[in-house]
Amino acid sequence: MPVARIAEVNAAKDAIFSIIGIFCSFPSFGFTDTIDITVKFIRVGNLIFLMMYREKLGKMGGEQTRLFRKNYKDYLVKSAHVWVWALFLLLPSLSAQERGALPTGEVHCESAAPTSLLHYRKGMYIFDMGVLARTYYSNDQRLQWTGNEETMGAEGILTPVLLISQRDRMGGVWSAHGEFYLQETLNENAYINVRGDRAVPKGYEKERQSYRANFNHAAFEISQLNIRYRNPGFEFRAGKMVSPFGNCVVPVMTNSRWDAPFIRTESMLWRDSGLLFRWTPSIFDICFAVTNGCEGLDTNSMKAFTGRLGLNFPNARLGISAVFHDGEGSEEQKQYRQHVGTDAVFRFGNWVLSSEIIYDQYGMHREYDPADIFWKKSIYYRQINKEDKKPISGWGGYVDLTYNYQPWFFSLNYGEFHPEQLKVPDAADPVRGEYAHYYTNHNIVNRRFMVKSGWNFTKNIQWYGVFIVENGGYIAQSGRPRRGYAYMTGVKMAF
Repeated sequence: MPVARIAEVNAAKDAIFSIIGIFCSFPSFGFTDTIDITVKFIRVGNLIFLMMYREKLGKMGGEQTRLFRKNYKDYLVKSAHVWVWALFLLLPSLSAQERGALPTGEVHCESAAPTSLLHYRKGMYIFDMGVLARTYYSNDQRLQWTGNEETMGAEGILTPVLLISQRDRMGGVWSAHGEFYLQETLNENAYINVRGDRAVPKGYEKERQSYRANFNHAAFEISQLNIRYRNPGFEFRAGKMVSPFGNCVVPVMTNSRWDAPFIRTESMLWRDSGLLFRWTPSIFDICFAVTNGCEGLDTNSMKAFTGRLGLNFPNARLGISAVFHDGEGSEEQKQYRQHVGTDAVFRFGNWVLSSEIIYDQYGMHREYDPADIFWKKSIYYRQINKEDKKPISGWGGYVDLTYNYQPWFFSLNYGEFHPEQLKVPDAADPVRGEYAHYYTNHNIVNRRFMVKSGWNFTKNIQWYGVFIVENGGYIAQSGRPRRGYAYMTGVKMAF
């Protein structure tokens, strides 16, 4: 019998027993069985390989064993990353043991705070402190042109709360809430090419420098810091807080939230500073806020008005939201940020189905050369001008399905954003000719698919993985083809 045939028979036998073993171990699979399950996956992969190369290997004789080994080595090298991520994302789903779960995402008008590590009470004053620490490896090939796409790092979250437990005459309580982010800063020797890159096409020379602000992460960031007053049916907040627009319960694994849906990373604010009023009569949830309309101190005299009308049921939440704002920045640097949207969350046992859809208005108020932007800049070419004092419009949304069964969770998310189709300037245009590609790429419909998984080793320690795929192949920053994928994995501890 030829060598290839013997190898195929043995691989088939191993694969059959591996598949039987996987199904038999499903009800009681635990962390200690990880190696065994991994071997079973590899055996199944071995059969797949042999079936794919059957015709080629069938021509081999005994003296051609070296060729067989070489082909198999090439197969392992080329597909190793696929198998690794398949195992990372699928193995947690084979567990059915009850363990503690960590918080996995934002909740409307509430902080995604870790559990309490420190609890102290003296008289009517109560102090709580939660701590979350993450270590991770990330590879975002959408940023390949910057040289900053691959890194290992660490970050953390502190969530102090000071509560006065004694109720006032109206039956309410006062409290102060904080959420502070800690993260590593970028190495100072980041490639920005201030002299202009002569090796790239015309119009791309200063692009790296214009994106520099995207990577200026502060080591310490105030994510939330607000004072709250709450009594039955009413709540007031003042300070920096979760934006009341929408309702996102998608698992988010990074302080920068780059692993969120497109409309969340590009359009909607996560945090805002100002005043918020909330009424919750019966099943209604009514929020109204006057805020800066930007994450940070305001840079113009105009304020944003945000509102949300929601309905809360035991296993569902529905809402409509709107934010009206003249824009961020001043004069020729001002850019639009206003939208209306709907949101919905449904819970079915361990399943959570959620969605957000928005109609968005964005873009620059006036003509402005994108290469001169020195603040945070979208890699999707949104900071361009349609006409003076006319916003660009678009619509988008996402659907997310998350399954939580301790000790693991699994999430699938798909979203799209459809921008207004703008006229692409001619290359000979004296004003917009040099950045005509901004308009070409702006008109591309973005489609983003995300897979996330996590596994709790203990009540407070969790492994997590993220894989993102979106549009790619078109010529983007620095004249390079866009690579539309990113992935990361890490471990986090929450106390």
